[in-house]
Amino acid sequence: MALILLVLILIVGLLLLLSNKEKFLTYFFFLYPILPEYFAVSVSDSLPLFTASRLLFLMLLVAYLLKEKKISYGILKNEGLWNPFLLLIAGYTILLVAHLSFYSILKTYLNFWIEDVLFILVLVDCLRNESIWKKCCTALLCGGLVVFIGGISEPLVGSNYISEILNTNVRTNILMSAYERYNTLRASFTFGHAICLGVYCVSLLPMIIGRVGKKRSRYLYLFALGLGCLLMTISRWPIAVGFIIIVWRITTVDKNTRNRFVFPMLVFFLIVGIVLPFFPKLSSSIMTSVYSTLNAFGANFDIAGTTKNADPIFGRLSQLQMILQTLQKKPFIGFGSADFDAMGLTIRSTGGVYKVVSIDNEYLNWFVSYGLIGFICFLNWYRAIIFGLKKRLNSLNSDDLNSIYYGLIAIMLCYFAVDQLTTNRIFNSLLVLLIAGIKIYQDKQEGEIEIEHE
Repeated sequence: MALILLVLILIVGLLLLLSNKEKFLTYFFFLYPILPEYFAVSVSDSLPLFTASRLLFLMLLVAYLLKEKKISYGILKNEGLWNPFLLLIAGYTILLVAHLSFYSILKTYLNFWIEDVLFILVLVDCLRNESIWKKCCTALLCGGLVVFIGGISEPLVGSNYISEILNTNVRTNILMSAYERYNTLRASFTFGHAICLGVYCVSLLPMIIGRVGKKRSRYLYLFALGLGCLLMTISRWPIAVGFIIIVWRITTVDKNTRNRFVFPMLVFFLIVGIVLPFFPKLSSSIMTSVYSTLNAFGANFDIAGTTKNADPIFGRLSQLQMILQTLQKKPFIGFGSADFDAMGLTIRSTGGVYKVVSIDNEYLNWFVSYGLIGFICFLNWYRAIIFGLKKRLNSLNSDDLNSIYYGLIAIMLCYFAVDQLTTNRIFNSLLVLLIAGIKIYQDKQEGEIEIEHE
């Protein structure tokens, strides 16, 4: 069943690509960020999985190269991103050579080239038309609608049913479904882990808020679904970041949008407060996520399924002990793709000394895996995105672009207590939309200036 669906998705994509590039790009942005890792075919264990998302992009890449004959990087150069991008590629290549002894490093490097380097270069060049760009932004939010509804339904149904439908059984070491927290199934939908779905929800909320002023009811409903799905993940840090970003974004939109947003949402929360007691299972799922998030920041609510107030903040902070151990053992190149047993890293906590089995901070993960070289390259790339693109946004005054920018900032904030896992696709999708959108609006602005001079 899963393989049939995968083939069907690829056939539809191929037909659209051959007949209408604009429709294919819309189709691509609808599906690419939300298709799961386990929805794939495997050629060899030494190669990356050919997921449906990657296969759709490879189809686009082939069509792009046949038409353009070369890959353009002019837009990245114009936006001041080319040098940081080159440094990232160079640093990653140096680390590949340094870590060649590890079996999975080549697979990681190929993933980097496909899902980061080529993806950004090709998609930015494809999105040069304002009409296509706007349709792709809308398609991204339409994908969000599917995810939000699916994510909300999982705790109510009591099953991560999507993994049963789309799993092609290619490998066993892939994140597939969520586990329970406080006797409640956490929503994960196609993202393999609830915390990844939480990051995805947070990344789209600024875009939705920015559109409330244009089409009020449609995007208010979408916002409510997105917030509900975020709560259903019971992922405390993304929920906290989500509320910070919501408040931040509301304060930056125009007054009309803010007024259209605030009052209906107050009415919505009032209605939810009245209706929820009549649906105890739904009420329990929502309040559990709220209470657990508040507990993470010092509250002490009693939650069914736990006997103590777990301290995720201390847990994340204690992982910073790995910095000193990495500096002592592998300061410049890190541990590469070595497993945690080979790393031999430990954490000293109140209960004793524990062997590291996971890293729940993407920035710390950069440092441990790639040392100072990789950390500096990645940090410089993020710096260029945060500060370099912000300077260009300030001169354009576009609400759509600002919304995408806030979505990227939300993901970066989440990464302080979340590993990237399967969230790189939504990050890169937002990034190419932002870079391409800046170029489109700059050209539009320059055209208007030229008309005024004439």
